[in-house]
Amino acid sequence: MSNHISKKLLVSGLLTALGASSGAFADTIELQGTLRDFSSSHPDFEGKVTGHKTGCVENTLGADGKPVMVENNKCAMTLLIDWYTDTETSQSMPFSITLEENKKGDAYAYTNNHFYPIDDELLGNEGRRHNFHFTYELHAQFTYQPGQEFRFQGDDGVWVFINNEQVVDIGGVNGAANRGVRLDSLGLNDGETYQFDLFGAERHTNNSKLDITMTLGVASEPDEEVGGVVITPLPKPELLKLATPTDGSQWHIPTGCTAPMLTFEGQAAMEAQPGPLDLVLVIDRSGSTEREGPQQGDRNPSVLEYEGIAANSLIDMLQSMDNVSRLALVSFSRDVTLESPLTDDWATLRNAVAGITIPKGGTNIAAAIDKALEALAEARPVAQKNILLITDGIPTLPFDSGMTQEKEDRIATLDAAYRAQNAEARIYPIVIQPIDYTRKLTTMPAVQAITGVPGTIGQLGIDNLDKLGEALTHLVLTDVTDVDVTNLTMAVTVAAEILLDGSFQAEVPMQAGDNELRISAYAGNPDNATVQTITVPVGSTPAAGGNALGCLSHDEGDGDGDNSNNGNNGDTGDNGDNDQNGEKGNKKVTICHIPPGNEDNPQSISVSENAVPAHLDHGDSLGACEESNQGNQGKGNQGKGGKGS
Repeated sequence: MSNHISKKLLVSGLLTALGASSGAFADTIELQGTLRDFSSSHPDFEGKVTGHKTGCVENTLGADGKPVMVENNKCAMTLLIDWYTDTETSQSMPFSITLEENKKGDAYAYTNNHFYPIDDELLGNEGRRHNFHFTYELHAQFTYQPGQEFRFQGDDGVWVFINNEQVVDIGGVNGAANRGVRLDSLGLNDGETYQFDLFGAERHTNNSKLDITMTLGVASEPDEEVGGVVITPLPKPELLKLATPTDGSQWHIPTGCTAPMLTFEGQAAMEAQPGPLDLVLVIDRSGSTEREGPQQGDRNPSVLEYEGIAANSLIDMLQSMDNVSRLALVSFSRDVTLESPLTDDWATLRNAVAGITIPKGGTNIAAAIDKALEALAEARPVAQKNILLITDGIPTLPFDSGMTQEKEDRIATLDAAYRAQNAEARIYPIVIQPIDYTRKLTTMPAVQAITGVPGTIGQLGIDNLDKLGEALTHLVLTDVTDVDVTNLTMAVTVAAEILLDGSFQAEVPMQAGDNELRISAYAGNPDNATVQTITVPVGSTPAAGGNALGCLSHDEGDGDGDNSNNGNNGDTGDNGDNDQNGEKGNKKVTICHIPPGNEDNPQSISVSENAVPAHLDHGDSLGACEESNQGNQGKGNQGKGGKGS
């Protein structure tokens, strides 16, 4: 996680150049078109009620961009050519509707249960309560991104065409009918612009209704040059709980310490009271997982073995967390196996992981999702339901031979994602570079977006599979993507490390006196953050009272050694970064540290890898200092390293 570059989670792919509200982030979209008024005496209006019918217009538009009527249709239409052209049988006027962003920020909608846009206008109401006889058309362009869905409800005729192909067919004279289209099923190319054409009609008295909802895919840093409207997808986090320190808590700098650090901990989530986690880990054991990954020791473990290592890292984390979590385990290739139901029996889960050893067969992701949903049927009512899905390929089943992806395989996988959405389960894919790495990955981003997970999917190359465990344990299931801790007094910002349940930790530089800290938690957009500010007094000597800060370096000849990182009393570092068994195995990095107030005596010190950015921000540099500039560092009592996980 970068200190400076936030991972903006932006929703894009909306209708373009149609009067969206000004500014980078739009609250509304205005669709514009034409409305035509007809007399009730027209043969296609106020006639027989046919009920809902389909197949009354051709599947593609005519050369004039208008629907083409099917002869001898069952929709009681004879002169469709009149409906969407200016003739002597009708009067027309410009027409627009405004779609508004919903509260979640993941869709735009227009809903009107009394859709009478031309009452007392054009040909008038003809003695009725409303003007019941009109047609309308709306045209736009949109930029496709995975996860988009359009839903429509209308009376007496709604036909929608995307890229000149009919995708919604509500025909006849009838009450309101609902139809939708999942754009992922249309074979569109991610990021390309397509034509959207909607044609509707109100043909009979008594009722008129129109609903249009655009459920949007989620992308990271979309291309704004295509003209797409960009909005923030998520509100401010409701939970920002600080564990250490609290406002006004007392701390002191250990004797001789020149780089005091505070370990800052807390939890952030979009919900005020996030529930416990009920998770299903889905492991790919298809034939391609026998590929070798990077070397460990004297051998190269396979992709499947690396998946097992990552699974055990996840189990270790869940076991150590305060939140009461449960985990189920599913493995899949052509067939699917529930290796373990939801449980917090961590030993049983480790044994189940160890039993997944034989890679073989195709990649049936749809069946794997369905099996995970079976496991989540036993989830606790208050629990957050999430599926963590690791795969090294694209879906090649359930159709055809299992060796190549067919269009039906993709559609089956997306249908499974919609079943997960209906079950209120979210899917977090991690894709390992497939054998055919030149093929564009579109299915798994769509799966993630369909289930409401913002951002880009996790991806790893075959050469950095040793990072799979870190990628898995650092999936952010609370949607809070960033927590920044800023020491306003020192003008230093540190990006916190965020874990599965939204708990976070940051190593923050401190100085003697009052330190004003600002904690900012957000979901992609730092302008939409939840912020807390606290004051932490720090004494310059232990006599000042309170707990001892951690320390990255000391003055010449003074006591406590470099690794007394988080010692409560400065004597031994209870949670120090031991070189061999450091917390979570963080690597140690040598830097040239410039002590504040003692700039003429730089020191070579060893710090954990995730603390390096904060040091570089303070003017420190990578690598050891030149010998001529180094002071003689005191040996002191080296802090005891924390047990690694």
